[in-house]
Amino acid sequence: MARLRESNHYPQQVKVAMLSPGDPRAIQRRAADRAPWGRFQGREFDDSVYVSWYDSPRSRSSEMPESLRFPVGSFLYKTLRLDLIRRFDISSNKAVTFTAEQDDDFLAGHLSAVLGEPVNQSDLDKWRQEYDSYVEDFSDYLKSMYHDMRRLG
Repeated sequence: MARLRESNHYPQQVKVAMLSPGDPRAIQRRAADRAPWGRFQGREFDDSVYVSWYDSPRSRSSEMPESLRFPVGSFLYKTLRLDLIRRFDISSNKAVTFTAEQDDDFLAGHLSAVLGEPVNQSDLDKWRQEYDSYVEDFSDYLKSMYHDMRRLG
């Protein structure tokens, strides 16, 4: 999300797929088939998937992890897409759509249902503040990178 905050180009839609922390069936099934691939993180878009490989030999000596792009027809794109679909299929909470019109009451209600415990405005404020603090250095880095790119470009 920090990248979206600092980007000059905003996507029309962002999809986030995650297991519900309150769904033991989904977590057990997901944990059972984890393969030791090393640490990587994927971001899927309509036409490509981007994978950041944190344990690559090049990443260890770099400021940012090595990132690779795989187009829509590639094996890795298809594999990660099927994995994302499977996560959705085994999840009991299938989907929630957030729109700009929804307020924090909607978010608190949804999080309360997912977590199985009450969530209030002070929880949301605290989590946002913790997140801002967590990504502050990265956001500053992105701002300086974008500034340098505009200056050079």
